[in-house]
Amino acid sequence: MIMNLILMKNNIPPIILSNKQRKRYYSILAKSDNIGLMEITNDFKLLVKFISTQILKTWNTIFKQWN
Repeated sequence: MIMNLILMKNNIPPIILSNKQRKRYYSILAKSDNIGLMEITNDFKLLVKFISTQILKTWNTIFKQWN
């Protein structure tokens, strides 16, 4: 919820996750939870890639309605 609040405050739609995606998100989040904020690891990169992909999917879902 905090992530979606931050996204919306920056004029970015909240991320919409299906149940299947949510399970994967929690798994990726758990892996990256063990790293420091200043460290760039593969687990952190995986989290960033997952979130950015979900943002793009959400945007596509929203803007698909206008085509």
